[in-house]
Amino acid sequence: MMLLALLLAAAVPSCSMAQPAQCRTTNELMWVPGTEAALKGFFGTARGNYLMPGALVWKQAREALGGPPEAPLRLTDGSLLFAACRAHSCPEKGAMVVTPAGKIRAAALLHYRCTPAGCADDARLALFYRQSAEADGPAMRALIGWARSVNKGETPPLAKRRLAP
Repeated sequence: MMLLALLLAAAVPSCSMAQPAQCRTTNELMWVPGTEAALKGFFGTARGNYLMPGALVWKQAREALGGPPEAPLRLTDGSLLFAACRAHSCPEKGAMVVTPAGKIRAAALLHYRCTPAGCADDARLALFYRQSAEADGPAMRALIGWARSVNKGETPPLAKRRLAP
């Protein structure tokens, strides 16, 4: 009986970037080996002032996606939208659209402009993509819809940023 349970457990695919559909939450995906490398590969060496001034964007995305998670949302093309809010700062949020094979198609950060004097009250949406076809594609539309749903039904001012290939 014990051997059968072990064999069945081994046969069930586990959550990974290669099998994102097996992940029950964004947190589960964020903490498996391979996810950090996927974020680094997608964002490259891009820097920005979204959650932290001048920081690598992949680190800011990991920060936003590593807090209280949501269950993934399956899109009509089979891709999955993973989203979460930043731990201890839930108004700041992150989301990414991942193919069934684990390739990041597009990502988003819902953030607030901050200066040494404080942070603005109005959210901003930063959208990231690598392929030209993604600029206005279904992944981008899904991220904008997600942002609207977590921003009191309003689409925040947005900026799209194409990342270097």
